Amino acid sequence: MKDTEPINPYAAPKAQSLLAEDGKDISLPRRPRSVKWATFVFVAFTLVMGLLYWQAFNDLGDRKFWQKMSIFDRALLLPIGLGLSLFGGRREIAYYVNSGILALLAIIITWQLFLKWLLDGAFAKVFMLDRAFEALVCCLLCYLSYRYTVGLPSRRYFGLHKDLPGASA
Repeated sequence: MKDTEPINPYAAPKAQSLLAEDGKDISLPRRPRSVKWATFVFVAFTLVMGLLYWQAFNDLGDRKFWQKMSIFDRALLLPIGLGLSLFGGRREIAYYVNSGILALLAIIITWQLFLKWLLDGAFAKVFMLDRAFEALVCCLLCYLSYRYTVGLPSRRYFGLHKDLPGASA
């Protein structure tokens, strides 16, 4: 004889909740630090670049400012990354676009810093502490781009960890 009760088709359905005892959702991972820091970088860079471009636009007084901008300019990419970071949620498009923007931002800033140091003779003009701070910020931005794009917590957050070799779901 069976110890289990037979299923009653006329009984009310039982609630199947993914909530733990304390009321928190256990099905989705929390937002990792790399995603939080990327959002902070998008907010900070958007504000700073917006302020700088606003000043440059007001100083020029004609259309030369807009003619100098390219499609890969940070002033155009940062608001897109900020919007996707704030309102994109866990969508794959938010992951791919923000990964690309972070990587492009890290490459542009690294290249500009390298050219500044190489061509402008920047080491003779200022203290080494300023150069060390610039290098630290550049390295941290490159590391953030790496953690956001390749890091397992970030990929789990966006639901892309299944395509990694050796990753256990």
